[in-house]
Amino acid sequence: MTMEPCYYLVILEIERAQEYRCDDSDEEDDDKESEMTLGDIEKIKNDSLAKFNSSGIEEFSMDEAEVDEMLGDRSYSGGDIPIETLLEVESKNALKKNISFKFYFDSERAEFDSENFVEYINIIKAKYPSIIVKKEKKQYEDWDKIWKEFYSPIKISSIFEIIPSFLKDNYQSDSQCFVYIYPGQGFGTGGHETTHLCLEFLSELCSDDKNKRGPFSFDNAKILDFGCGSGILGISALKYCYKNNLNFSVVDLLDIDSKALENAQINLEWNFDKSAFPKNVNLIQKNTARGLNLQGSKEGHNLIFANILMNVLLEEKSYLISLLAPNGFLIISGLLQEQMNITLNEYLRNNENNDLKLKLISQKTKGDWGALLLQKIDK
Repeated sequence: MTMEPCYYLVILEIERAQEYRCDDSDEEDDDKESEMTLGDIEKIKNDSLAKFNSSGIEEFSMDEAEVDEMLGDRSYSGGDIPIETLLEVESKNALKKNISFKFYFDSERAEFDSENFVEYINIIKAKYPSIIVKKEKKQYEDWDKIWKEFYSPIKISSIFEIIPSFLKDNYQSDSQCFVYIYPGQGFGTGGHETTHLCLEFLSELCSDDKNKRGPFSFDNAKILDFGCGSGILGISALKYCYKNNLNFSVVDLLDIDSKALENAQINLEWNFDKSAFPKNVNLIQKNTARGLNLQGSKEGHNLIFANILMNVLLEEKSYLISLLAPNGFLIISGLLQEQMNITLNEYLRNNENNDLKLKLISQKTKGDWGALLLQKIDK
């Protein structure tokens, strides 16, 4: 008898804390303690991937019927949804207290990994008893088709659009640079707010007018994507250079995870033909910026992306700043809104004993997340 292939689904229902609750709230402290913070939720998501081999996460707090009810006559059955409408849905979604996640497990160890993940959640339930966890065994239908349903093109700006690699031959983008990302390994697909914010900053440093330069010159630029994951940020900058015939100097993609670098290599291959494959791209496996011997590190990097957790940003602060060239730009993200001022103050504190100082150029928020754009200038 042939066993039907299957996968396992772990469903979590979480009551999350309202981060911006009014001071005169009548809720008891005990109730607040039973609610999970965004940091707690992010840790569960990260652990599911890193420790329990989850193959994907689906987040939802509003179902299709709720969205239709909210939009009324503006509900959509096809075509492009205006960005204003998406932002409205996103803002109202962020206010919902209850949120659910589906964690998918489909490896050879799926039953074992999913059971261990449930045990991990049950330990957390001791502190947050409002969590509801369910595990389901699902018959394999068309997994390739199922996971593709969760990914669609992401329009960042008139310059950048992120396109799932499986749509390369069937999707026409009107953006100046369309970046293909293979989304099957969970290393950064452009859907997370922090990646979106970094790409918004990159768009502002570029220019969508061929007769006008943006504030950043990509000619002979040295670029570092620190904690690169899928390489989406460095590859986007690289794609802009190629589309505009700009001669960059080097692009360094650095990550602690060898699988992330393998994914970055796959994404480079999706974006560049062999005949035009960039030569000055380095994939570097390292867990710190300390002691980096990068091709461009002697003169410094002109543009650095650091989209990573706050504790790493603070630990690596002095090394990242030292790698930044005079007049270079540093894009920092991976931060919850309440972490932005702490991180910014720590980076600006570096100005006290140096001839060059960091200046805050801009800051952005999207949902619960934020990003900073800094530049190293003369005092």
